[in-house]
Amino acid sequence: MDLEGREVVLASGEGLSYDHLVVATGARVRRLGVPGEDLPGVFHLRDLADAVRIRKFLEKNHGQHAVVVGAGFIALEMAEGFSLRDMAVTMLYRGDLPARRFGPSVGQKIKDHLDQKGVDFRSGTRPTAIAKTDHGLAVTTDRGVFEADVVLAALGVSPNTALAEAAGLALGAAGAIRVDEYLQTSRPGVWAVGDCATTHHRVSNQETWLPLGDVANRQGRVAGENIAAGNIRRFPGVVGAQCFKVFDLQVAAAGLSADQAAKAGFDPVSVEIRGLSRAGSYPGSQPIWLEMVADKKTGLLLGGRGVGVEGVVERINVIATALFAGLTVDQVGYLDLAYAPPFGGSWNPIQIAAQKLEGKLA
Repeated sequence: MDLEGREVVLASGEGLSYDHLVVATGARVRRLGVPGEDLPGVFHLRDLADAVRIRKFLEKNHGQHAVVVGAGFIALEMAEGFSLRDMAVTMLYRGDLPARRFGPSVGQKIKDHLDQKGVDFRSGTRPTAIAKTDHGLAVTTDRGVFEADVVLAALGVSPNTALAEAAGLALGAAGAIRVDEYLQTSRPGVWAVGDCATTHHRVSNQETWLPLGDVANRQGRVAGENIAAGNIRRFPGVVGAQCFKVFDLQVAAAGLSADQAAKAGFDPVSVEIRGLSRAGSYPGSQPIWLEMVADKKTGLLLGGRGVGVEGVVERINVIATALFAGLTVDQVGYLDLAYAPPFGGSWNPIQIAAQKLEGKLA
């Protein structure tokens, strides 16, 4: 990119001039960095084309055993996907518990659920090489060798900013392209959106990087409006709302954990409760585990996370809305929420957790 001359040079050598340039280069997968990572049957999953390649490979080779390296969103979702194809699944993870960003309480609940579903979760295990064998593939680790028909490396992503960095755009959190509230970069006429760009965290009040599809969509629309009409809309930032499903479990979070809150300069206080997805008297009610975090000095709600078979995501979406609005725990405890026995008790688990947390703030 020639930012001074306002021109983008293609690989063919052709130059395209521009008035406004939007950088939306996304993110790139993190690689294992071990011998054999490029063998047939070893995959990363970043886009639809990757998914199609994995499916075609499985249809052709009729694999019976999958090894998944990693324990984040993609790794957990793919462990379920392989299991649904009646494949034995081994997960190799260098840490202790899955879904590290959600904290150990959530991680242990996911681990227990994986055990129930027959997934062989191996913590503290780091691959060192992958080799082809007469029967498929062998993943060598610091804790033994694991046979597989297919290997999925799901180690997360990093912002794809090589082009932007070479052009001289300023980088920010996690090495993503730094943007202002209008999604403009450090250079006039250049915008950045999506997984390659930073954003503002409304709870921590810090620059962050959150590579999620819904965030990318909103950023793209805001940048388009501003390019078309001249900085008419500010991107409001994020509260870190995210969710995923693993087998029967819904897992969701928004805002900051207690550890994250402390690092951001708050004085965090947290509570954990076990609520119900429906009224206790209503058939089929399922347990919901919910954690809520607040700032002891101000009483502001700082975050929440939950795990359960049903009713989790809608609760966390309420918490995300409260975080976006900057509500206190006391205000959350008396929110006017819709009630009917098929969807929860007269006191919502959110209200119960908030009132319990309010008692710890006194």
